Order: sequence, then structure tokens, then C-alpha cells
Amino acid sequence: DQTHVGLFIYNMQGQLVRQLVNENKSPGVYSIKWDAKNDLGEKVPSGIYVYTLTAGDFKTSRKMLLLK
Repeated sequence: DQTHVGLFIYNMQGQLVRQLVNENKSPGVYSIKWDAKNDLGEKVPSGIYVYTLTAGDFKTSRKMLLLK
């Protein structure tokens, strides 16, 4: 039984920086690394970003600090 999962990274202006996951997944444990690049493959600057994780009815958003 699969559920749609989304993992997105936004800058502090609310602009989408990177779409890491946007697909149906089976239940389980997953991990993913962000290479500090945007969807165009360009490196993003150090700073505070927000990630949003959705899985079915579950949704959470958290701040993270990117240091280079």
C-alpha cells in the first residue's frame, strides 16, 4: 500500500529551493541527503532553510541551518 511522499526545501522568503522527493512510496524507513544545491543544480548559500515533509495526511515543517 503506497502513500504519496513529498520532501521540499524552501528559503526564508518561502520560495521553493529544491524538491527532494515527490512520489509514491511503500511504508518503510528512508534517508536522503541534500547536496546543498537548488533544482537547477546551483549551490545555495549558507543560511536558514525550511523543509516540509508530507506523507499521506502527515505534514511537518522544520527550520534547518546550512553551514558550508
